[in-house]
Amino acid sequence: MSWYKKSQEKIGNWGGQTVYHGTDLKSAQNILSGGVQIAASTGGYFGRGFYTTPDVSLAKSNYADFAADEENESPGAILSFTISSSARILDMRDENDSDFWMRISKRGSIISADDFDKIMVSNGIDGLFDRSFDGVVIYNPSVLLNPEMVEKFTGG
Repeated sequence: MSWYKKSQEKIGNWGGQTVYHGTDLKSAQNILSGGVQIAASTGGYFGRGFYTTPDVSLAKSNYADFAADEENESPGAILSFTISSSARILDMRDENDSDFWMRISKRGSIISADDFDKIMVSNGIDGLFDRSFDGVVIYNPSVLLNPEMVEKFTGG
């Protein structure tokens, strides 16, 4: 069963699912030793957060390979995490979740705020899934459990 079909069956329930984060090896080692630091995020389509995907091949091709190919002295790496069963992950395929996110984010107008992740967490949002990037952006890193290095490699 594909991760997408599996995720469709679990709309609104991401607890226990594995997500992957592709990056360069040095950043991966920093995450493993010091934890996920949302402040290190430069932002993204859904604001400042830690961007992950339930698809390991996407983490490799879109992030880890890219990091390794950027004349970077550090090769690419993929980390895996388990989402806590208590995490509130909005699913943008769900109309209620989408409406809630739009209301809290003021229709997306505040996603560039430096404290956007804190705004989301203070409103009970630990993260969100959106099919447009096949990913889960995490605003509250405490919901990411069991970090592991899955793979490290040079570009490809």
